[in-house]
Amino acid sequence: MYFLKEKIGTITSPFGCAATYALVLSKLKDLNLSVQTVDQNGGILVVACLTRLVGARIWQCWSDKLLLEVKGVDPNATLISIFGIPNLLRVKTKPSETVTDVKALVSQIADACR
Repeated sequence: MYFLKEKIGTITSPFGCAATYALVLSKLKDLNLSVQTVDQNGGILVVACLTRLVGARIWQCWSDKLLLEVKGVDPNATLISIFGIPNLLRVKTKPSETVTDVKALVSQIADACR
């Protein structure tokens, strides 16, 4: 689906795939994040949010979208992989844009799936 993607985190959920998918979708909506793509059969969610994937002193890599893949490991366990989709053309943010803290987002999704 996406040529470039940077792995941000992985979460293991003790619930089935459908239940975990619903929990993640609900949490994203609670956080007021814009969900652009919903594909429950494929276990895919694409979320529009601005994140910084890599921050170096003179260069920063930004992402406008996050890709969440929800895959069933067995009937009672599900793996959630979170990827940032790099926007190589973005060099800075506008003052009106809000940057999402990736670590906090992964933590909040993990808390919702426990």
